[in-house]
Amino acid sequence: MCDNESDGRALPPHATRERRKAVLRRAALAILLAIGPATSRAESNPPVYSNDDDAPPSVRAALHACESPVPSPADLTRGLARARRLAAEKPADARGHFAIFCNLARLVEQEGPSLAALPRIDRARDSLDRALELQPNYIDAIVAKGALLIELPWLLGGDEDEGERLLRRALQLDADFEPARARLEALDPDGALSTTGVGGSGRSARDGGCASSC
Repeated sequence: MCDNESDGRALPPHATRERRKAVLRRAALAILLAIGPATSRAESNPPVYSNDDDAPPSVRAALHACESPVPSPADLTRGLARARRLAAEKPADARGHFAIFCNLARLVEQEGPSLAALPRIDRARDSLDRALELQPNYIDAIVAKGALLIELPWLLGGDEDEGERLLRRALQLDADFEPARARLEALDPDGALSTTGVGGSGRSARDGGCASSC
């Protein structure tokens, strides 16, 4: 389409005003499109917890053993079987994959480090990553992955800096999530790493589930 300004003819004053209004409308629309989706994503994606009140019995059963302070190997094995069944029946539910990680991680913890434990560690990490793919704001899984990266040696994929970043991200989602705060403070007992930037009182209304025990 030909532009009247491009052939040297001046636009009448009312046409210039209308063009300016159209430009301003397009600019306003561009701003709304730029900030709108991000705002709506933040509001529609709050933190997700393993121990949400609406968690079905199958999830609670799969996580029960690994969230216990001192679970028996038999209980963890049964919990792992329940978790695998849950993940198979509901592959899009992040909690089933997280329950696989949780039970495997506690079994490895009880057995102690060894070459024989490496396949279980790999399977546990794969399940944890899958849980976070399905639910990026799954706060228990974020803390668990942060702790895992801090605890694992570099040769096995450990990354203390990334682990710390994940713990801080968990506190950004819920500044009072005690498992994240406690692990971050344990990483820096002398207090050189500040947790004040994420706010919160340090008191959580929720227990951490597997995030505090895995």
